Amino acid sequence: MDSSILDHYTGDINEFTLERVRKIVKQYQAYYTNERSLLVSLSRLKNKILKKTKIQGYVNGIEYRDAMIRQNKEAVLLKNLQELKPDESKLKQAVDSMKQMRTNRAYKSFDIPLESVIDMILLLDSKDTVECFIALVLVSGRRMDEVFEKAMFKKDGQYSLQVDGILKTKNNKSTTIPCLVPAHCFIDAIDRFRASGISKNTLRINCNTLLKNIHPDLTIHKLRSLYVDAIYNGICSPEIANQKWSKVYIIEKFLVHDSTDLTMDYMNWRIKKT
Repeated sequence: MDSSILDHYTGDINEFTLERVRKIVKQYQAYYTNERSLLVSLSRLKNKILKKTKIQGYVNGIEYRDAMIRQNKEAVLLKNLQELKPDESKLKQAVDSMKQMRTNRAYKSFDIPLESVIDMILLLDSKDTVECFIALVLVSGRRMDEVFEKAMFKKDGQYSLQVDGILKTKNNKSTTIPCLVPAHCFIDAIDRFRASGISKNTLRINCNTLLKNIHPDLTIHKLRSLYVDAIYNGICSPEIANQKWSKVYIIEKFLVHDSTDLTMDYMNWRIKKT
């Protein structure tokens, strides 16, 4: 849906009249039956529009919006876009759902046998594109989009990678992260994966289907939690075996995550040694 709305967008914010914005919201509310999915999808669409929006004196609409927030001013030019959100009743349901989900996660922990984690890591050599991708995410702790295409990886040490283009950071910053396998093995595997041409949607569906055979609550995104626990326990990489890093440090330093609230989401998956 997002792409069709933006296909002919020239970057002029005035194209998004209040009438057009409300029409988009109506289309999305008809398409998404889950309020939380509706809220997230509209938020993503708004960010895509802002990235394409041209505002004099600013790189794009996002820079303008952030500048107004810092100056404690109203982003007047984006007034209509502020209406790109669900109806109040659906918005409240979405927020309540997200709060409940976070509360549930805070008290629930999950254990994955070490043997299952090692089996997933060994998928790095698999000729199956989906299996290889699961291993790539697990051994690097990077987001699906970063591994799929957004980030660039270079060998930095025997068991470390330099990553450029980290999402959800200012200017898509660069950092160096531990790798659970030799760095050259990761580079070989990601080059092989990216040459496959698989679509992102097909990949997501097949990955999560495969992971649910390992644990019913495991998803491609939650592999990042297992990466954190592997580093914390010194699993696989001899370069990190003797480090005494806390999980919070690992999450903030290597997942490049600076939200204390969301940091807790990565602490409830553990690798169980038998």
